[in-house]
Amino acid sequence: MNTAIDKARLVIVSGRSGSGKTSALHVLEDLGYLCIDNLPVTLIDQVVTHLLASESEVKLALGVDVRSPGSDLSEFPQVLEALSVNELSAQLEPVILFLDADDETLFTRFSSTRRQHPLLKTHPGLASALASETELLRPVSAHATLMLDTGRLNVHELKTQILFALNQTAELGVTFESFGFKRGVPLDADYVFDVRMLTNPYWYPELRALTGQDAEIAEFFAADEQMSRMIESLSEFLTQWLAPIAQSARQRITVAIGCTGGRHRSVYIAEQLAAAFKADYETQVLHRDAKHWS
Repeated sequence: MNTAIDKARLVIVSGRSGSGKTSALHVLEDLGYLCIDNLPVTLIDQVVTHLLASESEVKLALGVDVRSPGSDLSEFPQVLEALSVNELSAQLEPVILFLDADDETLFTRFSSTRRQHPLLKTHPGLASALASETELLRPVSAHATLMLDTGRLNVHELKTQILFALNQTAELGVTFESFGFKRGVPLDADYVFDVRMLTNPYWYPELRALTGQDAEIAEFFAADEQMSRMIESLSEFLTQWLAPIAQSARQRITVAIGCTGGRHRSVYIAEQLAAAFKADYETQVLHRDAKHWS
């Protein structure tokens, strides 16, 4: 992998209208980039310098295309040269991500979205506008670090391609949510597991007022073979499928664990699973029905 792509702290996104530049910037925003779209090329050096001076570790993604007001794209090579000699920006080694698609695909996209090409006011038709745009963007495309043909890509495939190209992976966040079935299933759940078949501490008077976060409940379940098997089964399932989910460019999923009241069994399991997977994923524990515990 190219070292410039490995660093990828400054990404300039360009391409013909309808090729997916806005979607690409959204992907980069999800990766923690500060995104600025429609930036005149003559301002790139000033913007980068200003932001680096105020926040040295910032990651920038800049959208540059024919929409940029007052922008002379022919000056793009000189802008790159200025970045390379600037004391602050020289370390960034900009990645130029250029997106494009064949004319037929772009015709279809403009037809389906009913949006107007930015050059259509000065050209007799879409074909003429796209041809002119190709020429105007040539100073940018000639310096592309990576060119992506988005003609056959949906937005999810585009995200995967960008992650691969930048040698990055989207960190998958996993929320383990406990709940009680008597108050309904969480609407935001991606996976729902019913654990009501397990022994319920509610029927033990000395445990009833406690929750799955208490040491006494942990001791109770530590001696329960069915509980151990349930946690083992859920862990095996998640171990097998969380990695493919992360590779599909999902940002977060919610794994909901439900018992009757959302106080003992589901709470304990959610806590155990979060602890088991926190080394590999960004985990969060949510006990939906905690407000009903008192």
